[in-house]
Amino acid sequence: MENTSGGPFPGPSSNNLPFPKLSRSATDHERVLDTLENEFKRMDKMFAKGETRVFGRNSDNIFKELDLIRKKQIALAIQHTALENSPEKEAPFGGESPTLTTNEAFKRNADRFIKSEKELNFLMEDLNELIEKLEDFGQSMSQPSKVSK
Repeated sequence: MENTSGGPFPGPSSNNLPFPKLSRSATDHERVLDTLENEFKRMDKMFAKGETRVFGRNSDNIFKELDLIRKKQIALAIQHTALENSPEKEAPFGGESPTLTTNEAFKRNADRFIKSEKELNFLMEDLNELIEKLEDFGQSMSQPSKVSK
């Protein structure tokens, strides 16, 4: 294609297209380069200080906290599942066993109930610890001064 536009680009003739004037001085160019160089140096210093991390300098500790929370959640889920799938839950109650007397069955059920109550209390304590850990973590994330320490 032949350059008929009169401008720097080949194409059809059109005097209506505006072309930028390319008469910038060398000092403008040097000023832009200096600005860019200074900004890159500033970013390098920020990176070296750990200021460019998403969570600041404390990001390693934050991920350790998240990992600890995840492990507590898994342990709590396992504990809950084990409580629900206890083999004693499948044992007969009351008069369902021909070999147990009513008093023996009552005592056995009372013992199972006490054991289940203790296990449930442990589960609730662990759940409360997890809730506290999550609340502490949430508060530390909402306070920038604690996150960037």
